[in-house]
Amino acid sequence: MIRASKLEINNFDFDKILLRHFVFLNDAEKEMVRNWRNNKNIRKWFLHSAPITRKEHNHFIQNLKTDERNGHWLVVIKPDTPAGVVYLNRISIDESEAHLGLYANPERHIPGAGDILMGSILKLAFENLKLNTLRLSVLKDNLRAIRLYERWNFITNQTIINKTRSDAVFQDRLLTMSFKK
Repeated sequence: MIRASKLEINNFDFDKILLRHFVFLNDAEKEMVRNWRNNKNIRKWFLHSAPITRKEHNHFIQNLKTDERNGHWLVVIKPDTPAGVVYLNRISIDESEAHLGLYANPERHIPGAGDILMGSILKLAFENLKLNTLRLSVLKDNLRAIRLYERWNFITNQTIINKTRSDAVFQDRLLTMSFKK
């Protein structure tokens, strides 16, 4: 099997799901994603929990155009229902691993959204990018996310105590949970 040596910027079409890379989003979609990320019920789970400005967001997306180690996708249930965001960071094609993250659309209840997002990111990582291992970090009190990850057979490898977030709050977080193909 020939493996790509770097991440290619692509959209992915998975039957009823479309993954739209952030660099291909229109301005309204970029703003929608930024608003989701700034939603207090989403950003409270991030280590960098401060709101993101439009300028910062646009700069981030611009940098994704040349970034070979990080990819972010809007997950759309066809034909046009935005379900959430999935991303892979620190992608190492050579070592066949990456760190994943996801968050659901906070403006619309979509039954099974977590499973839709997780299924999409696993398909992308294992079938399209041919990775073997996914890792993640999750705050210890984010029980909903932990239950999702455990349901998808992620295992806890290590717990870090009193990790500092950007808002100077100390919180325990699980580092890492991992899933091997």
